[in-house]
Amino acid sequence: MRRRWSRLLLQHGERCFSDHAATLGPGEIGEVTRSNRRLRGRLHVASLSLTFEPDEASAPLLRVLLREAQDAPVETEDSQGAACIKVCVSCVYFKYESKQPFRSFSKPDGRLALHFCLLHDRLPKFVQLCSTLHKAAKLSEAKAALYLEKHLPGDRRPRAFDLTSLEDPLEPHKLELDVTRVTPMLSTDAILLLTPTRLYLQSSQSEDSSPVLCQQLAGLRRAVRRRHLMRHTALELHFAPAAVVS
Repeated sequence: MRRRWSRLLLQHGERCFSDHAATLGPGEIGEVTRSNRRLRGRLHVASLSLTFEPDEASAPLLRVLLREAQDAPVETEDSQGAACIKVCVSCVYFKYESKQPFRSFSKPDGRLALHFCLLHDRLPKFVQLCSTLHKAAKLSEAKAALYLEKHLPGDRRPRAFDLTSLEDPLEPHKLELDVTRVTPMLSTDAILLLTPTRLYLQSSQSEDSSPVLCQQLAGLRRAVRRRHLMRHTALELHFAPAAVVS
């Protein structure tokens, strides 16, 4: 099954926190989903948005902006009596094809209620995370960062790349992603930073003497797509030994 969601859909400066196996309950957006039954898929949680990626290829990718949520997300029951999180927004964004731009959908009364049920995760902690992100999304970027630093658990807080580790401080940044670095002995949270000539990987914990690994892109010999945790979400990069900088 080809996934349609990627971190490239996030807004500038937006951080991805987690994703969960979930269902979207039948409700007020049947005109968009073209279905009156529960949809199964994955719910991607970011600092400014929630994105639901249905397993069915015919159903659209759905996105809600947390700053447009009229109330903080709450735990409730859907129309079928299942425990879920309820998110009320003025508008929902959707698209059927990956190359299409998002389109908006709203009701005349300006209120849409979406019900998400988690399949494998505990709902109270998830509701607390979404409520914290909802409050931060209403703030300016600087105030939101301080709010998340104060109210999120340590493993949930946004991290920043250490710019003092750059080989060339003037080199432009092409891409920055939160990733998991997988090694034979250790899997750790990391930040991947891509510049026109180098790839940096800053790990929260490292087997190396330096927490930042730097590779010259000129030494990249092969990039292989791999499975991680039974999903096609990993990338294995092979560099020539001479390309190692640190």
